Amino acid sequence: MLDYKLIQPLADSLEMKSVPLLDSRATILVIAENFAFGPVGILLTIAPSLKKKGYRLIFLGYGTAYQLARREACFDEIHLIDTSSDDFIKKASWLFQKADAVLSVDDRPTIQLAKKLHKPTIWIDMLLYYWDTLPSFLWSADL
Repeated sequence: MLDYKLIQPLADSLEMKSVPLLDSRATILVIAENFAFGPVGILLTIAPSLKKKGYRLIFLGYGTAYQLARREACFDEIHLIDTSSDDFIKKASWLFQKADAVLSVDDRPTIQLAKKLHKPTIWIDMLLYYWDTLPSFLWSADL
């Protein structure tokens, strides 16, 4: 079982110095893959630290990730959008345009869209040790 306390030092040290500020606070679009509670659990460990540092957080997701995220007070906006749906780009592009950066926990479609829109990206993969290979677009994440 993953001990989320191990992730806290990463959350505390995470800074987006290269992200431009919007209204004196950078806006980060945050997404967690709809895969039980693991990805969203990691996001919910990191998000309060980012919020405390002054970042504006917009959550996008569905399923169990959405169910847990909507109960948390650390998000400025919460949007129910299925990132694996055929109309994901049509439904979500406007949120990506609002964001200064995109943080994704295991949700690959969001990294693909963020890179197409030239947004700085943060990729967190809780199963990195497990994969034999990763798609090349994941290696283009900024952090």
